[in-house]
Amino acid sequence: MKHLRTLGLTAMAVLALTAIVDVSSASAKNFHSTNAGKIVSEIKNTHTFGLTGSTVNCNTIAFNGNANTNSETMVVHPEYSNCKAFGFLNTTVNTAGCNYRFNANLNTFDLEGCTGGGINFGSSGCSVFYPNQTGINGVTYTNTNTAPNRTLDIKTASTNLKFNVTSANMFGCPLTEGGKHNNATYNGDTGVMVEGSAETWIE
Repeated sequence: MKHLRTLGLTAMAVLALTAIVDVSSASAKNFHSTNAGKIVSEIKNTHTFGLTGSTVNCNTIAFNGNANTNSETMVVHPEYSNCKAFGFLNTTVNTAGCNYRFNANLNTFDLEGCTGGGINFGSSGCSVFYPNQTGINGVTYTNTNTAPNRTLDIKTASTNLKFNVTSANMFGCPLTEGGKHNNATYNGDTGVMVEGSAETWIE
């Protein structure tokens, strides 16, 4: 009888562990698209980078890449234009080689693959760059609209970006050359879907 009771308790423990595993698996999320293809982005607002009291505001942004039908990660190449920084118009933003890697199960994303030091802002007289880095915080994902017209909304409210000041020779430049910081902000709201009006969503 004692042997049977032990077997019963063991079976219950196995069932409990199985339930925990099932719950864990069920909680994992993926990005989905009705078909794989080129990502099309829709900007919901101005994207703003905050740098120790100064800002870089960009009104034209594109997230370029390819979406899979089912994947935990999404990699996009960001392009920024029509930007204003440090009070100067027509600020150049160089994102050569840079990608953002988003993970459906994390509230952080990574900046990777950059050439030339990272994302570069500004002119020769007042310039900064964001190096490759991981764990950029403050990202959230929301499904907008309803099936069969769902799009994925990616919102960033980041507060821990690292950046370095490469030049601060221009009159009125509010930065200090050679300064390294780890508390820059990045706020933006971007909708993404797949070319051809295919749905894109997270679940």
